[in-house]
Amino acid sequence: MLCCLSNLKTSMIPWHPDTKIIQQQKSLWAIFKPCNVLSHPNHCHIDPKSILQTHYDFEHEAYILPDKTKIYLLNRLDSPTSGIILLSTDVLLAQQIKNLFRQHQVHKVYWAIVKKTFPENSLIWQDFLKINKNINNVRSQCSSRAQGIFCKTKARLLKPINLPSSKLSLIQLEPLTGRTHQLRVQCAHHGFPILGDKTYGDFAFNKSLKVKRLFLHTYAIRLNLPHFNFEATCVPNFEPYIKNA
Repeated sequence: MLCCLSNLKTSMIPWHPDTKIIQQQKSLWAIFKPCNVLSHPNHCHIDPKSILQTHYDFEHEAYILPDKTKIYLLNRLDSPTSGIILLSTDVLLAQQIKNLFRQHQVHKVYWAIVKKTFPENSLIWQDFLKINKNINNVRSQCSSRAQGIFCKTKARLLKPINLPSSKLSLIQLEPLTGRTHQLRVQCAHHGFPILGDKTYGDFAFNKSLKVKRLFLHTYAIRLNLPHFNFEATCVPNFEPYIKNA
């Protein structure tokens, strides 16, 4: 069953109460996913921590509404990462956009707060990641060329944040490859761990600031298809460190 999202009544869609609609164009929606909310459940049953409170079809990568309408999930964010998630009810459009993601042809911009003062000049990070997967989790680490896969990220300073006891930076990150935990690992590897990162961050530093979330957020997504261009932006709520970036 194909359905245009514009024909769906928003009140009839079982959103997570903390999600917000950012942008809608034809049958494509961009929504805001808060930190510690799941892009999709870890099983096919309804999960109150997911962006939609309905069943999920892992084979088709789609949420299933009570009337059998499929809402396709086009990208994912780790649970602690906030930002933009794309959804569509058009199976053909969904396939086209997923192909763009696979081919690294979707432009994504992240904002993060990191430890220390970031250089004023833009940086290009090129590293090799070794990704270790098991039944319970996934972990990545920078490694040698022989053991890892190539990853590349643009990084630049947006705003220094000077606290009485420490220095932080609001930075912009543009991944040019799409590796597991790429941004979090590269930030830590280059000496600027992301604030609140419980896996790759500076744990003692996070504890000293009583940080309760990961300060990594998908700020913008832009994609281009024949006769269809789409762009969405979403400024993060990084209180109390920034009020209006």
